[in-house]
Amino acid sequence: YDEARLRFIEKWHPSIVFISVRWSTYANESIGDLFEFLEQNASHVILIEQPPELAIGNRNALQYLCYQQVHPEIDVRKFLPAGNTDAGSKGRDFVRSLARSYANCHYLPTFDLYAQDSRVLCLDGKNVVYADDDHLSTYGTLIAADRIEELVVEIIEANRENVAEE
Repeated sequence: YDEARLRFIEKWHPSIVFISVRWSTYANESIGDLFEFLEQNASHVILIEQPPELAIGNRNALQYLCYQQVHPEIDVRKFLPAGNTDAGSKGRDFVRSLARSYANCHYLPTFDLYAQDSRVLCLDGKNVVYADDDHLSTYGTLIAADRIEELVVEIIEANRENVAEE
């Protein structure tokens, strides 16, 4: 699957490639080969910061909220304790470092959208934000949509300006 993705990137030379992973598991990995490849085959790479993890273990977040008797309330945001915070912090440092190391990489912070002190947004009104401890629900991903759109528009406008100058 990954090989097919790389072949298509090499063939298409996309304007933007998004990378969103659990950076905390890559903080000690050597992944420079991938980013050198992307430097040659993609105009821009957007590295999306990992949201905080919930301290619920590998459980279904909705079921866990029910078990904990956390009830939805319209216009009320509810939070649970954050988990794996040291690894998450190292992952955020790692992805920022990657973005600084490659000319075509852009860093997109998202942690702040979900974190409040040492707690994590789990319920926004009637909307469950996480699917489990380290995956966002569809609603949860939409929380970052405006920020992603802003960065994409910024890249597109910068490209237009560069083309117009040439």
